[in-house]
Amino acid sequence: RIVALSIGAQAVSLLVESKGAADCCVDAASAVISAALNILATCSFASGSSFGESTSIDSASNPRWVELLAELSRIRDLDYMAAKIAVGAFSSVIGSLPLALTLEANMWFGSAVAAKDSRSRYRELLRSTFMSIISRTSELRSVEGILIGRMLGVCVTNNEWAAFLASIWLSSDMSPLVRSRCLLAFKALVQHKSTAENEAPATVDYQTVLPSIIAMMSDADSRVRSAAVACVKSLRSLHPVSFDMKRKQHVSKRNTALQQDIYKYDEFYGPTSDKLQYLPLDTESRFVHLLSMCADEISSDSLAIQAELGFVLNKGTISSKIGTDSKDVTHLKLNSQVRGSIVAYLISHISAADGVVPALQIRLLGVLESVVSTCFLEQLPQLISGHIHQLESASVLPQRDDVEDTLVRELFALCYSPSTVEQLVAGKGSKHWNEFLEFTAGVVLKLGNQTSDWTRKEFAQAYIQQVAFDRLASKFASALGAQAVSSLTACLFGVASRGSSYFVPEVSNVSLRQLFSAVPLDPNVAADEINAIAEKLAVDDSDSARSSKRHRGTRTADISSLVLPELATLLEYVQCSPQLSTEPLLVPSLFALLSVFVTDLSPSSSAGASHLFSADMAAPKQVSLEYIMQLVLTMLTRVVDEANTAGTSISESVIRVDVIIQAIRTSTSPQTHNQTLLLLAAVATQHPEIVLHHVMAIFTFMGANVMRQDDEYSFHVIQQTLEKVIPPLVRSEPGDHETAAARVARAGPVLRVFVDTLSHIPRHRRMALFTTLVRTMGADAYAPAVLSLLLERNVARILKSTGNKAEGPTKETEDTVAFALSLTHSLSALQQIGSVEMLVQYLHNLPAECAAPGEDATKAGNNAAVIEAAASELYIDLAHMNNKQLRTYRLVALDFVHRLLTSHQFIDKLSSVQDALETNARLSSSAEMLLKAITTLSSQYDQVSALGHLETPVAERAWKQAIQIAYNALDDVNNIMGQSTFVKTVTQLLGHRDLKVRRKVMALANRKLREFDIKRTGKDSPIIDSVLEMIMPIASIAEQKADSDLGSDDTREFLACKQAALLCIATASKKFAAARPNIFVSIVKMVS
Repeated sequence: RIVALSIGAQAVSLLVESKGAADCCVDAASAVISAALNILATCSFASGSSFGESTSIDSASNPRWVELLAELSRIRDLDYMAAKIAVGAFSSVIGSLPLALTLEANMWFGSAVAAKDSRSRYRELLRSTFMSIISRTSELRSVEGILIGRMLGVCVTNNEWAAFLASIWLSSDMSPLVRSRCLLAFKALVQHKSTAENEAPATVDYQTVLPSIIAMMSDADSRVRSAAVACVKSLRSLHPVSFDMKRKQHVSKRNTALQQDIYKYDEFYGPTSDKLQYLPLDTESRFVHLLSMCADEISSDSLAIQAELGFVLNKGTISSKIGTDSKDVTHLKLNSQVRGSIVAYLISHISAADGVVPALQIRLLGVLESVVSTCFLEQLPQLISGHIHQLESASVLPQRDDVEDTLVRELFALCYSPSTVEQLVAGKGSKHWNEFLEFTAGVVLKLGNQTSDWTRKEFAQAYIQQVAFDRLASKFASALGAQAVSSLTACLFGVASRGSSYFVPEVSNVSLRQLFSAVPLDPNVAADEINAIAEKLAVDDSDSARSSKRHRGTRTADISSLVLPELATLLEYVQCSPQLSTEPLLVPSLFALLSVFVTDLSPSSSAGASHLFSADMAAPKQVSLEYIMQLVLTMLTRVVDEANTAGTSISESVIRVDVIIQAIRTSTSPQTHNQTLLLLAAVATQHPEIVLHHVMAIFTFMGANVMRQDDEYSFHVIQQTLEKVIPPLVRSEPGDHETAAARVARAGPVLRVFVDTLSHIPRHRRMALFTTLVRTMGADAYAPAVLSLLLERNVARILKSTGNKAEGPTKETEDTVAFALSLTHSLSALQQIGSVEMLVQYLHNLPAECAAPGEDATKAGNNAAVIEAAASELYIDLAHMNNKQLRTYRLVALDFVHRLLTSHQFIDKLSSVQDALETNARLSSSAEMLLKAITTLSSQYDQVSALGHLETPVAERAWKQAIQIAYNALDDVNNIMGQSTFVKTVTQLLGHRDLKVRRKVMALANRKLREFDIKRTGKDSPIIDSVLEMIMPIASIAEQKADSDLGSDDTREFLACKQAALLCIATASKKFAAARPNIFVSIVKMVS
């Protein structure tokens, strides 16, 4: 096998020498090289084995072949000899091939790489052979080093070896091991060049290779970064820094290259190498020296090169965290002109590598991200334009994260960054900002245009638009100034309103909606845009006055198809912007827009007729005016809510409550209703006075619509409206003594809306709704009002079910009294007692009759003034009641009081009250009010009876039943009160100016005395002393003498009081005289 290999190698040499076909030569060489490498891979020999010059064979006739074959017969170490002959065969084939094929001056980059001919096959053979040698996973042996030396020294001629290595380490498909070994090979050859030449120092300048090495310093693999750092150090040794060197000033590009012997200065990247710029030797040396000082940081972190390059090119020195000799750093510091020349030099390599080595471009653009320079805007926009032209002619767009896509994004990232903003939008740079706005605007498509209809140019513009969106989603947008933000806002509004395409599959996840939420936008521009659309929608007064209904309908359809699409899209995106969605500057514009909808256009007229081109989709979708109204209302609500939260004030002059009310009236959509009510609630928090003018319109609408909805959101809307609109309604100014009539006039109609809607409110939401209503208005003042209205509502139900057969059976099955009880039980115990007292006071204020029999209540002559006065202070509709309804209301209300006072829920809550003094005071006050009511009822009964107005036995029975229930309620209060509270109450009421109240109090005390069981308490109980505290005031009444000026009725009442007092004394003496004789001796003296 070894002999066959040697014969094959000689055959290749003979084939080349005989001018064989180039392709045949390459094929034969490939076979022999493959066999030689296989033998070397399988042979085992000592690591220190020497192959000597005997293996350096360059032709078939070379006498060293004879020596090698002769040595094969003498040496027993077959593996060693196999390796020597394999190396010899490899050297022979590699040395022969250049005779058959002449390679171009630049064969590793540029157009030559894409060629498909014999030279291309030869080039690929060299690459594959070299990679086979250096890709050995274990450490390279000396034999691999010999093979690499033979390849680089014999085959890669004409100074191609550095470009050859760079082409491999810049290949993205190469492993980190291959890339690092290529870099180390470059380092070894640079060192070899610097020592092999007789002249010192070496004259070759490798600054054309330096950007490729810098690019590798950002590699993710530490081996590659360390190898790149080693290359920089080797370059530093070629050109040591001379601190005394005078820098050359105006040296032309070509002269600089010639004087410095720059490696492949005009052909490194092929034809595009004419774009390269070069560094003077001193500048290059200082730059390389500064990079080498950052070796440790760059080797340990892939992002270090970006940071350190930023320090070097922004400040002219390395970062302070690197410990170096401060004297060296000071001498090496670069001034701004030198820094600019270095940036221009690196960018020139990015330009020259365009279309040649995209991997180099991507890496260099990445490491320059921390650099601030005006050079970016001088050259990079041209590269971007070139790539756009390529995309317009390409059949397929780049896929996300492929080489072309990454390159375009890196170009945008460096050209449009926070560091370039100042130059981008000012002076000459503004043209580049206008170009970026054009990229952002994209292509204008016709309505409903499908992606299948797009041209290649439209696809390319859509792709670039998405790349621009990605830049705006970064920190770049936040660095823009006010002028740039204004122009950007106008641009984005144009994109949103005209339906430009910005979605290209698999390009980016950034949508226009996300962009509006991320980019700072100018509220003034936004307001102008909305105003402009409102003007388009506004109906021309002169045309409107002359137009017919048919003409108006046609005009609405035209507006729907032309203006509404852009408006709906625009508002959707404005809602996404955190700046615009809470910006008070938009309030006037939004109200102007809403005003057009509710006055000039009917929301229902265009429902389903208009089309919105969604920028997220290629196909149009339908949208109605209702939807746009909801968008406007939502935006207004959010702005006002945000102002309320922040404590800022929106001018009352720009808030159009009349427009909001009109929106409620014109819309039929529950969603619009809900949003309108939320807006009113938000406005009421800040400007309650302008909402109060429309409060009845608000709650009348709620009763007819929203309160009938059975969903969580509608219920939330009702609660919000109640909590925000009601407080200003019931709020009194400090020092304002409001009359009962004024309070009833203000709050009564609102309460009646809720009570009248009770049967339409879903059952499971009634209690929560009324609880919120009572809590918001104030339970102490308005719970009795709600209860009186609920009880009034139940009157009609009772009358229908008992007497008015002609009216038919009622559909209402809800027990209103039971609901009123449950609502009252939700209050505190003291609030329940207060509600009882207020209800009884309402009854006390009722007139005896609504009108004389046969008279209309509103036209009653002798009774009209009384009824009107009473009605003004009561919440029930007294003016439209008849006598039967009034009597029934009394019965229902008193029965409610009795049931409440005896309910276990009330008793349980009352027993848990800690404040006994407040409880006793409330109970005492309630007892007094019940006594007054009983007195009033009795007097009214006597009056009606005397007038002969008890037309039926049923009417008389109703009066007596009402009085009896009132007494029962009074007994309930007495039973709840403690002994001491009862005594204090009686003692207090004995001084009442109304003689009838006094008489009834003494009757109540007499009954209490009769019920007292002295056997149970004992004669010595302090309870007896407590009870007898009211005897002396009673005896005082019995002792009084009538005044001479009393009328006959008052005289009779006075005598009745004395009689009642004597009855109490008689009862008390029977019970307690034996136990407390001293007290009664004095009483006997008083009454005798």
